[in-house]
This record gives sequence, C-alpha cells and structure tokens, in this order.
Amino acid sequence: MKDDLKLILKHIMRFFLKLFWLCPIKKNKIFFMANMGKGFLCNPKYIYQSIVSDERFRDCELIWCFIAPEKQDASLFSSNTKLIRKGNIFKYFYHLLTSKIIIYNCGGFSYAPIRKKQFLVETWHGGGAFKRVGLTVPNKSKSSKKGISMASKAIDLFLSSSGIASEYMLRQSMDYHGEILQSGFPRNDILFAPKKDKVIAIKKSLGIEPETNIILYAPTFKGNEDSAINVDTTYELIQPEKVKESFVKKFGGKWVFLCRGHQYANEISIQGSDGDVSSYPDMQELLMSTDVLITDYSSSIWDFAILKRPAFLFVPDLEQYEKNERGFLIPIERWPGIVAGSNDELSEKIMEFSSDEYLRKLEEFEKYASSYERGHACEMVKETLLSKIAR
Repeated sequence: MKDDLKLILKHIMRFFLKLFWLCPIKKNKIFFMANMGKGFLCNPKYIYQSIVSDERFRDCELIWCFIAPEKQDASLFSSNTKLIRKGNIFKYFYHLLTSKIIIYNCGGFSYAPIRKKQFLVETWHGGGAFKRVGLTVPNKSKSSKKGISMASKAIDLFLSSSGIASEYMLRQSMDYHGEILQSGFPRNDILFAPKKDKVIAIKKSLGIEPETNIILYAPTFKGNEDSAINVDTTYELIQPEKVKESFVKKFGGKWVFLCRGHQYANEISIQGSDGDVSSYPDMQELLMSTDVLITDYSSSIWDFAILKRPAFLFVPDLEQYEKNERGFLIPIERWPGIVAGSNDELSEKIMEFSSDEYLRKLEEFEKYASSYERGHACEMVKETLLSKIAR
C-alpha cells in the first residue's frame, strides 16, 4: 500500500511539473547531482572536473545540486558553476527540467518528467554486477518495479563498467533498453596511474606516515536505506589487531587498520581499529591509497581490482545475506577477492596469500566480466556530451 501511494504521488508530481516545460531548454546548461544530492562525489564529480579543465566547455552553464550546498568547498567549483539546494523545489526542478544535459548516478528520475529534447546520462554508482538491485531484488513490489521502469525510460545514455553490468544490471535489473556507453567508470580513471605524491598527501591528511601500509575495511550496508547498519553484531565481528598481526607476519612493515562505513549508515565503530574515515569525501582517493581492501559485499571490490592489490571478503553472515538480504547476481566465489567466513579463516588466507595466484584470479574475473575499464572514461563521456551540445 505504501509503495502504491508513492507511485500515485509520482504520477501527480510528473503531471504538475510539466509546467516547467513552458521554460525553454538551454542547450549549453549541464545539471549534475550525485547520490541524491549528498555530496560532490562519484562519477558525476569526475566528469565535472574533466569538463571544467576542458576549454571546449568554457561557455557552458554548470549546475550542481546538493542537499546542503553551504557545506561544499567553493574552491572546488569553477566560476561558471552554480550550486543549488535540492530542498528549494522551484530552483531544483527549474534547473533540472531546463538543462540540455543531466548527469546523475542513482537510476534516473521516476518523479520528474524529463523532456525528450534533454539528454539524461546515468552513470550508476557500483561497478560490476555483484548484488541484486532494482527489478532483480526478491519480493520487490509491482509499484516499485513500475517506478524503476519509469525512471529508466527517460535515460538516454547509461555508462557501463563491463559486459556483465550491461546485461545483468542495466538490461535485467534496471529494465533499460537504450544506448550503453562501454566506457568504464569516470571515477576509476585515476586508479590506472596512481600518483605517488597524491597518495602521500592523502596519507598525510589522515595522519599516516608515507611508508605505513593501509588496510581499509569498508563493508556495505545491511537492511534497507531507512534503517541501514554497517555491521550485523549478531555475527562475528572483524578483529583489526588479529588482521594487522597477520599482515606483519606475512609481509612485514607497518600497518594501520581503517574503517569506512557505507553512506546510508555513515560512521562505523570497530573495536581495535586505528580510525574511522567515513567522513573522507572521496572513496576513490582512499582506494588509491589503500594497500589491502577488506569488504563483504561492496562493489568497491570492482574498483579496487583495477589496482591489482589484495582484497578479501570477510563474510561471516554469507548464508543469511544471500538468502534474506538481496542475494547475488554472480556467485561470490567468482568475485575479485578472497572469501573468508571467520577471523581465523581470514588470518589463514592472509598467511597463504600468493600474489601470482591472486593476479590469475583477477585476470580470470576481468575476462569473465568483460571489463570496459581502460582509464579513458572521462574523455569518452565528454566527446558524447559535446556532440549533444552542438546540436
């Protein structure tokens, strides 16, 4: 009933918002929003940064929509960029419905009547095809499925990280039947040539010495968006000290264990960790600075695989998650990470780690997934945008 009501309200909104169609579309205006307005991040951020450094876009009017624009660092934006508040309904829908190009990352707009002469680019926010989303989530209501299909119909171009993402995520999960750009993710371009000075600067901002190795623990959220948690305390919790001890024994050197919570659940508290970096604004920068990633079911495993560094999947709740949460699109054994169901097993897998075997696993996964990641996604997107602005 609740979902049915939401769908009805969306139809009512779409009807009345067509009043904005009386305002002309500005062919040189580009609208950006990421994670429903939560921040300057993900693929829209990297497309934007590439655009503002390109003279071919110098005459464009750029709009960024945030829940809290006053919290954004003004120095990160060009002089031809306007920051607007999502809560300002008039400005939000005016700019959304009069921009020639819209760049977003959360599945389109089921509540907004995007116009046929606009060009909506959906970048998505998770690489590969690991967990079920959209229409493939078990027990998804008919009205929720209808909302997903409504949003997908308005999308003109969907960026894809891989062949399996195109098939499982875009076609099946999102009911998308339009054009796909086989570009990889713009946010991942920086992972192909990590700059040493940038990594040192990131570590310094975190209070970490350049020679110290970083273990990043970044689990996905559990439950739904409204009541999300980072870890289910009814299952065995990861033991940072034991993990660090294993890495010291295996590889030597100094190690720190950092935690990062999912955006839906925010901060994460793990006893024995060396810090919570949930507030750090850019996940790709953290990944670039990380020597070992430990997650559970997060699609960050896709991005991190580009770096060819060790990744582990700590999954004591595997059976429950697969059965009662969202389930998987491909078997977890094929993911680009080493699976461990307990702290003891995780320590064993660390001690048994073979770089050659792991690189073979990554190579096999890349072939299986038909990865489109090549480090040139921003350029591919810009060329497409220029062709639309010129019309």
